[in-house]
Amino acid sequence: GQDAIREGKLPVEDDRERQRLENVRKIEAMDARPKDPVAAAFFDHLVKGGSFPNILQARKMAREAGGTEDTKAVEEAMELAVVSAAKVEIFGRDPEESFDKLVDLYKRQPNLNTRTSTSMRDQAYSTPIPLAYLAQRLAGITETSHVLEPTAGNGALVFTADPNLVI
Repeated sequence: GQDAIREGKLPVEDDRERQRLENVRKIEAMDARPKDPVAAAFFDHLVKGGSFPNILQARKMAREAGGTEDTKAVEEAMELAVVSAAKVEIFGRDPEESFDKLVDLYKRQPNLNTRTSTSMRDQAYSTPIPLAYLAQRLAGITETSHVLEPTAGNGALVFTADPNLVI
């Protein structure tokens, strides 16, 4: 199906879908896939429309990807995968459609609620990806914005900006 269409082997009737597939190729060329093998496995699963009903499923996939089953490490890898997948989901879409796609992405991730003494001390919280997108829209952050974000973590609050322009 989609792989054959991406490779140009099947006709695509819908111009919007053709544009979307072109955008996916651009994202792949931009190297949106995380380097970490666990985050990359999560990313691949999410961009294909997969979901994680609970953290146990994510921990199992992490183990299969050669990573740890440590809950906090799995959650960090998941957050990185979600931020990376969000870049793919919004690319080439209008703001309303982007938001809807991000809500869907959020619903497909497991609850990320593990707190360590460090995360409690630093008051570190993961911003849900649809809210992070709204915050960026309200702040006027675009792919050409220079952004100072010293608390970026996995970059949820700056994922619409060019990473080379984020400090």
